[in-house]
Amino acid sequence: MTKHRPPSPPPTDNPIVLLRSMLSNKELVFITEFLEAYELEDVEKAAKCALIALSSKIERGMVSAMVSLVNNMVHDMHSSPTSVTALLCQAADAGFHEYAYNAANAIMDKAKGITDYKVAEHYFKIAIAFDKYPNLQAAAYVNYCAIVRDGLISRVPDWPAAIELYETAARMGLVKAMFNAANVSSWLAYRGDRAYGARAAYWYTYALDHRAAAKPTLDIESSTELEKIFEQCMLGLSAFHIDSLFEGANREVGIHWARELANRGNDLARDHLKVGYGHRLAELAAQPQSSPGANWRAVLAQMDWNFKGELVTHANSTSSDSGERIASGVDKLSVKLEDKSEIALYVTHEPCLPLLGGFKSLNRIAIELISLNPDGFLLLTRKALFLEENDRSYTPIYVFHKGQFTAQALWMGCTPTQILQQAEQRVEFCDKRFGNKTCMIPIAVNDLDEGFVVATDAVYDQPWISVGGHWRMPFLDKNKLSKLGLIFEE
Repeated sequence: MTKHRPPSPPPTDNPIVLLRSMLSNKELVFITEFLEAYELEDVEKAAKCALIALSSKIERGMVSAMVSLVNNMVHDMHSSPTSVTALLCQAADAGFHEYAYNAANAIMDKAKGITDYKVAEHYFKIAIAFDKYPNLQAAAYVNYCAIVRDGLISRVPDWPAAIELYETAARMGLVKAMFNAANVSSWLAYRGDRAYGARAAYWYTYALDHRAAAKPTLDIESSTELEKIFEQCMLGLSAFHIDSLFEGANREVGIHWARELANRGNDLARDHLKVGYGHRLAELAAQPQSSPGANWRAVLAQMDWNFKGELVTHANSTSSDSGERIASGVDKLSVKLEDKSEIALYVTHEPCLPLLGGFKSLNRIAIELISLNPDGFLLLTRKALFLEENDRSYTPIYVFHKGQFTAQALWMGCTPTQILQQAEQRVEFCDKRFGNKTCMIPIAVNDLDEGFVVATDAVYDQPWISVGGHWRMPFLDKNKLSKLGLIFEE
């Protein structure tokens, strides 16, 4: 449930025009007193005058103007003074129903028990029945929902009834109501009610479609404030699709919305991507390849990395077209960046395990590749590892960028462009900003390298072996460890 500043009736642009022939001397003095209080911004005195006017014989249009001016005086205050609340309530009861909404909100703001909530309910219902200002009417539905939703009068929360109230305002075109209809539906969905899961997904989608069609809304928030609500809808919708919380959920739709938000820097969306891509990797049905580069390409493609051209293998001191020596045992791929350019991605044929001198091999390969790729490249090792530190797990990817060779975190859902940005900003390898647990990446890569189909054999709690310090390597077939010079102890 989001909290928003309640709208006020539109401020009047028309001054109070006093026709002396229409007023008695007593009334003229009274009106003059009100205007003086207004000019001095004396809210209490102005409210008192307007309250007296409600029970006088002064023309109703003039009385309404006085109430409106007092209402506008407190528009930016955090709470309504008691005198103003009393004025708004009596005005609403006297037939000036446009003030019922603000009266209800003022009472809710200071309510301390059932008696106060019943009074607020009375004025919310007046506001709901008043249709001259649709924005106030729709907002009244939303704010009244708190009484029903949380059981503030009945002591029994009624989420289904609250959802129906939100939906009424949502159909009127209030984006906050669309979000709240989805949000409260999600509470029931996470309790296992898939029908309400579908209802939540419907309203999240409805709000986003409303924005896409550039339809007008009844919300008083700025476009920037509304965009935050739309982002919450995107986040909610991604979770409902990725977690399959309703019939017809589509994980790819969820990944789409999560990726859009993650690209804006939303950390929760990154978590959603982690789950979505994790499911993708666990269901990877690609056949294992003898080429380490092909296996890595199959895994990274599940994280929406885009590759161009064919994989090229350089093995055992081959030469490039220019006659330069190529590091032995590497596969070369070309990866697209967000600006449509490309960068080389190399995968070693050696496992490069730290325990077996892997860092020396990695440095040797990197030095040779730097001479051939002065503009930069990415480098991965045939065996995928993860580093455990501070209860977090990281998969390493090595980057040569702007003259620096560094290790970066390959986190679930990151893009090649983000990897380069991390390197350029000198982000430490284990910077917690990129600390999503990504063990499914090395699990999938190593399954393929050992000749297994990930979708058939992979599990999240797959065994791993220490390969030096905090470095870990997941594996499936312990008999193949001996070929790498490793021993697995039960």
